[in-house]
Amino acid sequence: MSTQFDDHSDPNFGKDYDHNMRRARLAGYVLLAGLFLEVVSDIIWFHGVQSLVSIICVAMIASGVSGEIFFENKARSANKATATIPARTILRVQQPPQDCSWQRAA
Repeated sequence: MSTQFDDHSDPNFGKDYDHNMRRARLAGYVLLAGLFLEVVSDIIWFHGVQSLVSIICVAMIASGVSGEIFFENKARSANKATATIPARTILRVQQPPQDCSWQRAA
């Protein structure tokens, strides 16, 4: 298994991010369509309480996926509106002199 370091200095970083987010949104819509077909099939071939519980579960999953798609879009647009401020350099901590010896009290 290998990992890849996200190099934010890469000029294609933002383009790849947007491209992958579009793919993720498309996958979410495909999932919603599949869940919709599941509900339709449960309504057509109704088996009582079992179908009713299945419809409720599918509705909960669909609402979660819809919320993820909706809020992902809002977060991405908010991220683009945020100004990028470069990070400050970290100052070095002063080390104690080498001649100081710390001893435990007996």
